[in-house]
This record gives sequence, structure tokens and C-alpha cells, in this order.
Amino acid sequence: MSRPRPFFVTITSAGVFLLGMWNAWRALLLLQESNLLRQLDVTLNPFVRSTMALIWSFLFLSLAVALWQRRAIVRRLLPLSLLLYAAYHMLLLAFFIKAPSARQGWQASAALHVAAIVWTTWVVRRPAYHSYWRQTENQAKNTYPLSPFTPTQRGDDGESKN
Repeated sequence: MSRPRPFFVTITSAGVFLLGMWNAWRALLLLQESNLLRQLDVTLNPFVRSTMALIWSFLFLSLAVALWQRRAIVRRLLPLSLLLYAAYHMLLLAFFIKAPSARQGWQASAALHVAAIVWTTWVVRRPAYHSYWRQTENQAKNTYPLSPFTPTQRGDDGESKN
């Protein structure tokens, strides 16, 4: 019997999903308004920014699904991805955003990124949830993901039990 999903894992999964949707929306808007942004003489091409937003969207939506499915790789990949996303966002603010009004809130943005990284690291590494993640790792050891068939179980007499 599978253990129910902890509440904080559900909240984190929803947050990662929303971050993925935010980046998808950002990519769509950057593509839609690319002519206006080129007229405003932005330093980073809107097509490059929309491509990066699509990459981040795909990554975070995939991580949200993997977190929902209890994949063990999420325990390492999610905090690392948020750290890389924070670095990307802060570098974008530092080097490619020229408007002083857009750069004013960098401290709040940095604090929000740090809080998200600390939160997700705590959720995926929390000692109370070790049995929740371990259950998935044990199931993964006993399955054959590339085969559509279950392995034949043999009894002591060599006959199939299936």
C-alpha cells in the first residue's frame, strides 16, 4: 500500500508547476511583444529570452510531474534547478535590464529565490519524509521499466507461478 503524499510535497509540487506555467506565459508574451521590445532597444534579444523561458518552463513542469510521481531524482534536481534559475534571473537583472525601476526590487527577488531554495531543499530532504521517498526507491528496484511484461516468477519446482 502506498503512503499518502505529504501536504508540503503537494504544496511544493503546485509551486513548481506554477513556476513552469509562469515561464510558459512569459515565453508567449515575449514572442507576442517582440516587435515592441525591439523598438525599445532592449539589450537581450526577445527571441533568446523567450527560448530560455520555454526551456525553464519545460524543466519546471517536468520537475512538478516528477515530484508528483515521487521520483527520487527530484530530491537533487529540484534545489539545483531553482539555484540555477535564481542565478539566471539575477544575471538577467544585473546585465540586461537597463531600466532603474525594473532593477529596484533585486533584493526582494533574491530573498524570494533564497526562500524557495531553502523551502524545497527542506521538503525533499526532511527526515520525516524519508520513508515516503524510500518507498519509491524500493519499488523502482523491483520493476523493469523498459519491459511491458512482468517477469515470470518461478517456484521451487521450476514451474511458473504466473
